[in-house]
Amino acid sequence: MAGTTRITFAQDGQEPITFEISGPMMDKIYSKIDQINASPVLGQTVTGAADWWMKETAAKIISPLLEEFPDPDPAGIVELQAQIETLQAQIAQMKRDAFVAPVVVVPPEG
Repeated sequence: MAGTTRITFAQDGQEPITFEISGPMMDKIYSKIDQINASPVLGQTVTGAADWWMKETAAKIISPLLEEFPDPDPAGIVELQAQIETLQAQIAQMKRDAFVAPVVVVPPEG
């Protein structure tokens, strides 16, 4: 059985909070890590409990928060997007103008 593990969160201006994870729970975490590392389908390597914790936090807490509250686009993005759309419209028009009909109906002579 693994020993207990402590995780401390320290935020500026606040008292740190420490969580203690029991030995049996750490055994479950290490079993999960072994399962992940043994799977050729997942193609991942987890180096230890801290690495697993970080990846789980990133996937299940940080990524959803970034989706819900995305960072604003850098300055100039809106203008560049407008230029891209204008260029794409010009390209599409040039393609339409350059289209060569593969078959032409020739009227009968007479």
